[in-house]
Amino acid sequence: MIASRTRAMTVVGLAFVLGLIVGGASVAMAARSGKAPWVLRGGRGPGRGNGGYGGILDRRLKLDLDLAKRDSITAITCRGMTVMDSLRQQLRQPMESLFQQIRPAVETRRAQTRTEIRMLLTAPQQARYDSMNRADDEQRKRVRDQGPAGSGGPCTGSPGGQGPRGGFDRGPH
Repeated sequence: MIASRTRAMTVVGLAFVLGLIVGGASVAMAARSGKAPWVLRGGRGPGRGNGGYGGILDRRLKLDLDLAKRDSITAITCRGMTVMDSLRQQLRQPMESLFQQIRPAVETRRAQTRTEIRMLLTAPQQARYDSMNRADDEQRKRVRDQGPAGSGGPCTGSPGGQGPRGGFDRGPH
C-alpha cells in the first residue's frame, strides 16, 4: 500500500513538472513568434510607450516598420476609434431608454430562472450558485454604473481590462 501510494505521488509529481515544462515552452514559442506580446510587455496593454496598434501590426505581420510609422498607424487607429465611439454614442441613449422599458421583465425572468435552477441543487450547491449569482449581479451593476463602454485600450494609455461578460474590452486585436 505504501509503495503504491509513493509510486502514485511520484507519477503525479512528474506529470506536474512535465506540465510546467510544456507550458513554459509553449509560452516561450508563442512569445518568439509574436503571438503573445503580453509576455514581453509584462502584462501591460498596448500603449504609447510600446508601439500601440502600429507595434502590434508590425509584430504580427512582420512589416519591419520604423517607430514613426508605428506611431502614425496607432494615431490613425485612435482617430478612427474616436469617430466610431461618437457614432455609438448616438445610439447609446435610445438603446438605454428602450432597455429601461423591458428591464423589469428581464429581472423577473432572471429571478424565475434562478429559482428553477436552485430547486435542482443541494444546499452546498445552492450556496455556490448563490455566490456566483451575487458576483454576476455586482458585475452587472458595476457595468451599468460605469457608464459608456469602450474606455481603455490603445488610445487612452489605459490597459483596458475585463469587459462585462468576462472577456476583454475592445482593444487592438
